[in-house]
Amino acid sequence: MRHDAETAAAVMREAGMEPLEPYPGTAFPWKSRCTKCASIVSPRLGSLTGLSRRPARKRCADRATGEAQRHDEDLAVVEMRVHGFEPQEPYRGVKYPWRCLCHGCGTITSPTFGSILAGQSGCRACADLRAGAARREDPERAAASMREADLEPLEPYRTGSIRGGGAGRCGRCAEGRRRRRSLDFLKLLREEAPEARWPGIDTAIVNALLDAADADTGFRRHNLLTRAATVARDRGLSELRACAEMALQQTDPDSLGWIRLRRQLILPPGLIAGARAHIDAAADLTDALWRTTLDVHPVMREDSDDAHPLDGLLRIPRTRINTAGPIQVAPPVEADDDQVVGLQVRAMDVVGLLAAEQIDRVYERFEPDEAELIGALVHDAVLPLPRARILADAFGYFWLDELDAAVCIALPQVEQILRQLLRPRVPIVSVAKGQSPGTVAQMGALIRSMPAAGYPRDWSRALELLLVDSDRGMNLRNDVCHGLVDTPPKHRVALILQAALYLLSYAHGQRSPAAAAP
Repeated sequence: MRHDAETAAAVMREAGMEPLEPYPGTAFPWKSRCTKCASIVSPRLGSLTGLSRRPARKRCADRATGEAQRHDEDLAVVEMRVHGFEPQEPYRGVKYPWRCLCHGCGTITSPTFGSILAGQSGCRACADLRAGAARREDPERAAASMREADLEPLEPYRTGSIRGGGAGRCGRCAEGRRRRRSLDFLKLLREEAPEARWPGIDTAIVNALLDAADADTGFRRHNLLTRAATVARDRGLSELRACAEMALQQTDPDSLGWIRLRRQLILPPGLIAGARAHIDAAADLTDALWRTTLDVHPVMREDSDDAHPLDGLLRIPRTRINTAGPIQVAPPVEADDDQVVGLQVRAMDVVGLLAAEQIDRVYERFEPDEAELIGALVHDAVLPLPRARILADAFGYFWLDELDAAVCIALPQVEQILRQLLRPRVPIVSVAKGQSPGTVAQMGALIRSMPAAGYPRDWSRALELLLVDSDRGMNLRNDVCHGLVDTPPKHRVALILQAALYLLSYAHGQRSPAAAAP
């Protein structure tokens, strides 16, 4: 639809824009000033009219939407009290943890207001008590069940054990039997006994471990259950293995008795100033984006002077817990040294803090609108227009501090960019064979294929630690996409955006890969 200059200007003013130059046409950027925030932007008139109209100033529209959806603090406090919570700190927003006193059990808990509105209980202790009450067996019925099995109870019925057990007297032999065996004795017995007796002894060993776990708490209980599940698996005792693993996965991670050690990374002001100055030296927006990455990853740089920086130091074996289980995690035998990898992950956090400063500085200096950002990112083969718009949205959400949206949008684009870069250089598909269907390489396989395709090994390892290393890395792709973590901190989201820019720099000719391995 064609507009004359006066009509077009009226449409812009109605949308909150004051034109700063003559009308260029419906499909062309029109430099204007936002009357709400005074920012200089260049929306197209066509995007403000028709069926696909969009707000002229996305940032202002997002702020307005957020303000419209924000709950009044007084109403939020009343709602929390109705649900049995007394807030202990000011209301920050619907998605932020809100420290409250639970009137049900008297403990301090931190539910989000959104989870309360969604119908969740908000208090883990109260939820556990309700779940326990729902599963609790009536004492008289439990005693009757024991007598039906020819067992006479010798103590009051108690709940909470793995198999609901308790001491009892066998009615068949009229004498008390203790269910707990000496584990060392059973191991010695198995060494001396003929092979035909091993299944029975193995069953007794697993039962002894389960009984010991019943009587213990904290990490010792978790360790006994892990040993029981391991022995049952190795000895082919599938039912006992299922019993132990069910008990493991029902363990509350907070009951393991661990101490969480957290240290805030505080960088020297000079280091931050240098990172921001590097962006200030950029000629334009595109140059600034490429400046957030380096040819050689600073964490993975190989240096002969520090090839063995930890030689001679005391090494203490460590056990990691994956809290999604919770389950003990052991790294592969051929894995790199734990301490070295731990230092690399810590150093990547430092790189992430600097990357976040630089990406923020890009916005502060250029204030790019959607069209300008898409223009800097788009590439016909690797990142076509629809996907460039999605990645641009990820940057926009990052600058709005909507980190959960930024990370969820950016991660699939990183995988797609890498897949398109590798497509002409190494195989990324495998054909069907027998009952195995044809497959397309996923993130982990793509990253490990980078050196063969001529891309630097240091960046391949850095991306592996960042996205897919579940043993000791950040594992952000798997943890975020499978819902195993809450919103990552800002500096780790910045590392994901930095990864997208690094890979895109090859598509745009800023860097060139080496020759692919034959």
